[in-house]
Amino acid sequence: MIAFIFLFAVNAINGIVTPLFIVNEIHGTHTDVGLIVSICAGLEIPIMFALGALGRKLSNHSLMISACFIAIIYNMILSISTDSWQIIIAQLLQAAFVAIVMGNGLSYFTELLPNFPGMSTTIYYNGSMVD
Repeated sequence: MIAFIFLFAVNAINGIVTPLFIVNEIHGTHTDVGLIVSICAGLEIPIMFALGALGRKLSNHSLMISACFIAIIYNMILSISTDSWQIIIAQLLQAAFVAIVMGNGLSYFTELLPNFPGMSTTIYYNGSMVD
């Protein structure tokens, strides 16, 4: 549960910090911010569909672990970026992270507590309240 809260916190903080970083640190424009955010949002749904198609081959646990590594790689790229185009390319990683955490989070908790669907939904929802 604590790890899941941290995953949601990373996502929430990224949504706040990335636009500020783009405008204030690498001197991008507000158009760059809009483009970057929309690319990420546009990629999330197709990635969720792809993960759904692979659902029987990949466990939710392995997806959550991979989301952690994807977030680390994305934030490393973000920390060394010097231009907006680098962040635009990195949005594939951010979209994959969001798709896994948001799309598979409820399935993950339902898998952990198969006899308590209400409790698993509550845990997921409470963990996601960081946003």
